[in-house]
Parts: sequence; structure tokens; C-alpha cells
Amino acid sequence: MKIEKVIVEPLSTNCYIIYENGVGAVIDPGGNEEEIIKVINKLGIEVKYIINTHGHPDHIGANKALKNAFPNAEIAIHKEDSEMLTDPEKNLSTMMGGEITSPPADIKLEDAEILEVGGIKIEVLHSPGHTPGGVMLLAEDVVFSGDTLFKLSVGRTDLPGGDTATLRKTLKDFSKLMTEDLTIYPGHGPETSFFFEKENNQYL
Repeated sequence: MKIEKVIVEPLSTNCYIIYENGVGAVIDPGGNEEEIIKVINKLGIEVKYIINTHGHPDHIGANKALKNAFPNAEIAIHKEDSEMLTDPEKNLSTMMGGEITSPPADIKLEDAEILEVGGIKIEVLHSPGHTPGGVMLLAEDVVFSGDTLFKLSVGRTDLPGGDTATLRKTLKDFSKLMTEDLTIYPGHGPETSFFFEKENNQYL
């Protein structure tokens, strides 16, 4: 599996393009759509999925532009966050002084669902707490953790839809499931490893 990271604004969100055998998926295209599209075209890959780890505007902001550029790509988000795509109040973009929307979900994800991209199997891990429908995406020895888990930190729970107790349970369940050699690609900030986080992150 090959991974390209594009840091997009307005909140320095990590957008990931994962691909193999000429087929790929875009994870969390939160903005800077022209840059994301430029990278995809340079790689020469077919975009099969646009996957949102949750429905906040800094993770869905470029969905519409990518769907227009790659109309065969399917937008995928957990069913509990799916309404956030089309409702600027639910996705909280109105709180940021704008109205960001996305085309509706083509796929409403479920926990443990498997998506396949160019031979890459992506397992959906429902990870509520930051939002009700947050997910992490497990692929080979990598997990894309969205805003659930960061290096030495976790996603905030003080926004509408967040819940501290739920996030703690998510992280507890995650800790039981993961292996120490797992690399973590978060929604913001640098990559880390589960071994490092287990030893140093006060929330795990």
C-alpha cells in the first residue's frame, strides 16, 4: 500500500491518498481541492472511494470538488455521521462562519465493514466520542485514526456530538485490538505508533 499525505486548510487536516495497482481512495479531503486533485492526477490513479472519518467541515470540505472531478468515486461515511454531509448546522460549519456541504453519502458505513481498493482491504472501526459516527480505518499495518487519536493526544469532545465517556471506551477497546507495531496516521499532526502512544499517551 502506498500513501500520499496532503495537509489541507483551514485547520491543517491530514488528507491521505492511499493506492495500489492504479486504484485508490482519498481519506478526509477537508480543503485545498485543487492540490488534492493535482496529486491524484500526477499519480495517475482511479479514485474508487472518498472516505470521511467523520463529518466535521475540515474533513469533508473538498468532497464536492472531488466528486465532480471523479464522478465514479463513492463517498463513504459512517451512518451516524451521514447527515452531517448535507447539513451545515449538524457538521458545525455554521459555527466556523460558513456553510460547508457535501454530496450525500453513497455508502453509509457500518462497524467492521470492509472496503477494498486495488487489493487493499480497509476495515472500518466505529470509533465514537469525537463525533457519534467517527471511524478509524485499519489497512494492513496502518490505522488512519481521524480525530479519535493523535500523537500524545485525542480528539476533543466539547463540541456538539462529542462525548468524553464514549471516547474513553473507544480508546479502551482500540487498545485491546491493536498490535504494538501499528503505525497511526492521525487526522491532524504527525504520524506515530501504537507502541509509542501506549507508553506515552495519558489517554490510553
